[in-house]
Amino acid sequence: MPLPEGHRERDSIYTPWIITPSQESVWDTGAYEEVIWSIGNAPPDIDQCPPSLYIVDPSDGLLVANVSANGFTLSAGRLTIQVPDLYYSGKYRLQLLCGKYGSTSQIFTINKPSESE
Repeated sequence: MPLPEGHRERDSIYTPWIITPSQESVWDTGAYEEVIWSIGNAPPDIDQCPPSLYIVDPSDGLLVANVSANGFTLSAGRLTIQVPDLYYSGKYRLQLLCGKYGSTSQIFTINKPSESE
């Protein structure tokens, strides 16, 4: 059965490409950094699904931190976050999710400055 005019499938797939952080990015815990994603070819109903943003371990995809901000939208194409105080310095990825779809950033570095500095 066709959908009424002006309606879209609820499971339409849209996966924005994460531009930053890139593999050259080095973030420090506590710093403010900007996450940027592509909104090219976005469907008109891009903001119907509330997005979530996570830091994940690149080796197994396990959630390390939720860095979502209340009320951010995919159509904005960017979000400034405060890098959380992680237990270890290391390599991480960002994962941007909307419903059951999403995308991940390139692997990048998060440093935990020494407590003696």
